[in-house]
Amino acid sequence: MKWDGFRAGRSDNGGQDTLRSQRGTPIAAAFPEVAAGAVYLSDATALDGEPIVWSAHGRLTFEQLQNRLHRRGPATLQAASSRPAHFVAFDVLRLAAAGCTNSAAQPLRTCSASTG
Repeated sequence: MKWDGFRAGRSDNGGQDTLRSQRGTPIAAAFPEVAAGAVYLSDATALDGEPIVWSAHGRLTFEQLQNRLHRRGPATLQAASSRPAHFVAFDVLRLAAAGCTNSAAQPLRTCSASTG
């Protein structure tokens, strides 16, 4: 399935949640509802995925997602309330401080099993 978002990385480093674009630009301020979900990640977890936004008609909308990048303050909170963003994770890059990207030969389930 093609998601209508853009690539981003998400990580938790000792309670410090980071959400960055593929180029490394911090974007958490534009998506406070996504950043709030960090409480559900275990420490030292890193994910690769995309933030997405659903339209009122139940379709993914890149335009509304892109418009969120430049909002700050009350406008960001209003947008988060009316059209919340979600984070779709594609890959677990790090889980409980164990790297999960050693090689394509190491399945994710092996990485997960070895970390607890």
